[in-house]
Amino acid sequence: MTQIIFDIYNNPHCSKSRKALEILNSKTKDYKIIKYLEKGTDAVRHKTIVSLNKISKDEIIRTN
Repeated sequence: MTQIIFDIYNNPHCSKSRKALEILNSKTKDYKIIKYLEKGTDAVRHKTIVSLNKISKDEIIRTN
């Protein structure tokens, strides 16, 4: 059986981010929190996420 580990880009000041983390936590403990406000982000990783999920970069960015 393949184990899926989730990464969540978390902003603890954002209610939607906190809610997403709460939902994820209720479903699994196999996740890693990425504190992107503290550590910044990785462009290569973002490109990989977009490519693997066959989505546009605009789909992973909240605009409001």
